[in-house]
Formats: sequence, structure tokens, C-alpha cells
Amino acid sequence: MAEQSSPSGANAAVPHPERLLRFARMMGAGPESENVVHEALRAVAGDESSDAQRVWSLLAAILAERVADRYRQIARAQILIRHRALVPTRPSVTHALADRTEPTWTAQQLVRLLPRDVLDLLWSHHVGDATWAELAAHQQVSAEVLKQRVDRAVRAALRRIVLSRR
Repeated sequence: MAEQSSPSGANAAVPHPERLLRFARMMGAGPESENVVHEALRAVAGDESSDAQRVWSLLAAILAERVADRYRQIARAQILIRHRALVPTRPSVTHALADRTEPTWTAQQLVRLLPRDVLDLLWSHHVGDATWAELAAHQQVSAEVLKQRVDRAVRAALRRIVLSRR
């Protein structure tokens, strides 16, 4: 009674689904046992072999793969549940608007907080196409020293902006 035959004669040696269900449960498929068994039976549906041992071996291998796949799928889902930050979410309209307006606001605050000479240097370099070397020669310092002064001033202004938002 360990074998069932199909009407067409194909898969004449397929074990009873109850035996496959026990095997799947033994392997740890749990509530997914029936799904795993049905997937395995579908996978061997076209096999014309009449060797019962070969069919059983093939079904056992497929069951083992499906159970392992289910374990991996469950493990991935549990990781995502534990780490909600990994789950992609749609940003709210409020956050999207804030992301658009924040750079403009920050630039306005920088213009307000930066010393006038630093603003003039930045404007000359980025808009006026002056190189740091040309600007440094005009101020009689090296280009590196001038860049460091500007960087320090910008960092200090950004720090004040960040602290003012807390």
C-alpha cells in the first residue's frame, strides 16, 4: 500500500501522499508540509520511470530542497521583522517636502552665518571661475591655506546650524 498508480500509467510508483507528508514533517516543514509535498509531486509529474526506489529518492531530494528553501525564506522574513530599518518604506509627503526644502534652507543659513570675505571667496571660485591659486595670490597666501580657512569657516557655520536645530 506504499504505492499508488495514476490512471495514465505514468508515475505508477509514486508513494502515498501520507508517507510524503510524514517525511516532510520529519524534516521540519511544519505547517508548510502539504505545500512542500505538492511542489515535489508536481516536480516529478512528468517522470515516466516505473522504478519505485528512484521515484522515492527523487521525491525525497526535492522535499529536502523545498524544506531548506522554506527555512531560508522564513529566516529572511524574521531578519526583516527584527530589523525594521531594512524594510523599504515609502517616505511620507512631509519627509519628501522636507528633503526638498532643507538644502535651500541650509544654504540660506550658510549665507547668513558665513563671514563676508569667505562668501566673496566662495562666490569668486564657484561662479567667477577663479582658481584657488589666483584667489590665494591676491590675498598673498598659499592656495592650501586659503582653502583651509574657507573649509574651517564653512564647518563652523554648519556646526552652528546643526546646533540651532536641536
